[in-house]
Amino acid sequence: MKEIFKTFKPWLNTTVPFRRALKLILLSLLPFTILPVGFYLIFANKEPASQTQNHVRFIIQTGPQKCALKNNYLCQLLELSTDQPIDCSQFQCKKGREKLLTSPLIKDVDVKIRSPGVVFIDYVVRQPIATIIDGFNIAVDREGHLFPYAPFYTPRHLPEFYFGLIDQEPTCALSWQRPLDSGNFTLALKLLDLIETYDPELMVKRIDLSHINAKSYGKREIVIFFEDRRTESHYSIERLLKLPCVLRLPVKNSLKQLSNFFTLLPHLWEHQHENIAKYLDGDHEQVHLPEQRVDLRIPELAYFSSKEDNPILSNDEEY
Repeated sequence: MKEIFKTFKPWLNTTVPFRRALKLILLSLLPFTILPVGFYLIFANKEPASQTQNHVRFIIQTGPQKCALKNNYLCQLLELSTDQPIDCSQFQCKKGREKLLTSPLIKDVDVKIRSPGVVFIDYVVRQPIATIIDGFNIAVDREGHLFPYAPFYTPRHLPEFYFGLIDQEPTCALSWQRPLDSGNFTLALKLLDLIETYDPELMVKRIDLSHINAKSYGKREIVIFFEDRRTESHYSIERLLKLPCVLRLPVKNSLKQLSNFFTLLPHLWEHQHENIAKYLDGDHEQVHLPEQRVDLRIPELAYFSSKEDNPILSNDEEY
């Protein structure tokens, strides 16, 4: 022992500066502080695999229309988020269905959880038959329910309904929460159905019922804007002929007068024979004929007038 003590005695008698001693102490303690903190950060907030698998992680949607609505939109309605996952045991299908039905786009929906972490949504979206131009970006289905058109539906031609609701009572204002239950909408729907029954290819642009309840009986009318199309072949070249029409109908017997108009429509084409013949020898693919105006508001009388414009020639697919 004495020999060992003599060996280390010079080192024990050595004086170490304070700063150096402090550094040595800190360096020796560093591994014992970093390792526990690292393990805590890695494993403290990590949930067991069994708990993570039980969270709502996926949405599978089915229905007559394939992926009619995006999953992000459905998650927003269901208040689902990856930042704050919900346990499947806490997700209530009945409440989820109620949340989805708050969307004016969804007609009916069924929500189920059939496997861990997966929500199955089977739903039907509303089908637009026309747009309501009393407001912006409003479509309507056959039941009169209103819903936004863009950006949920593929752009295509739809007839326009105009009711003049801006000038009416505030109670007549459009709302996503309640359907149109007015007789004007029912009448517009009947007129549209009658036109499609006569010719499904007839392009209805607008049905205007804004003057149906005018104070002056002389101003009460229904105005329909549409375009009839025919194809003419000349020297093996097919040309698309477009005949725009403005039809004015009485409020009473409007459906009967609309049926009478269909018997007059071939005569309108006969009156365009000269205009058509002028351009059959050209190389134009489309001919937009002058607008025809027909007034059938007086029973057993029909007033015809033509907007004296030269036919418009075009090679474009749409004008």
